[in-house]
Amino acid sequence: NGAGVILDLSGAVVGFMTNKFNTDLNSGLFTCYSIGGVRDLLEDMAMQKKRPYLGIYGGAVQPEMTAALGVGSGIYISRVITDSPAFLAGLERGDIITEIDGELISDFTGLQSALRSAGAGGTVQIRIVRTTRTTDNEMKLDVTLGSRN
Repeated sequence: NGAGVILDLSGAVVGFMTNKFNTDLNSGLFTCYSIGGVRDLLEDMAMQKKRPYLGIYGGAVQPEMTAALGVGSGIYISRVITDSPAFLAGLERGDIITEIDGELISDFTGLQSALRSAGAGGTVQIRIVRTTRTTDNEMKLDVTLGSRN
C-alpha cells in the first residue's frame, strides 16, 4: 500500500497516485489522477453537483493493440460494473468505446469530458467495437448516465 505525488521536470505537482487495494488481483496496480481531474471533482463536490456515472473500468487502447483490434483509438473496457448504466445498456468486457455523441474518444480525459457535457441523468450515444465477435462488431448504444455525489 502506498501513495505519492507526480511531478513534472520543474518540480510542479501535476497529479498523484495510489496502489492501495485490498485484493491480490490488484496488487502492483497503480491508479493515477491528474490535478485537472481532481480540481473538477472538488469543484463539483463543493457545489454539491451530481457527477455523471457510466460504470466501467478500462484504459486507452495502446498503439500495439490498434492493428490487432482493428481500431484507431478508444477506451478498452476491462470491466463493467453490474447494474451500472453501462451494464444496463449492454456494454461488455472487451468492448472498445470509439465515440460518444459523434466525438472521437481516445483517452479517459475525453471520455470524462463527454460524460460531463451530457451530465448526470443525460443520455449519450456510444459507438463501440465489440472485440468478442468476428462479424457485426461495430454498434451504437444509447446509455442513460447515472449519478454520483
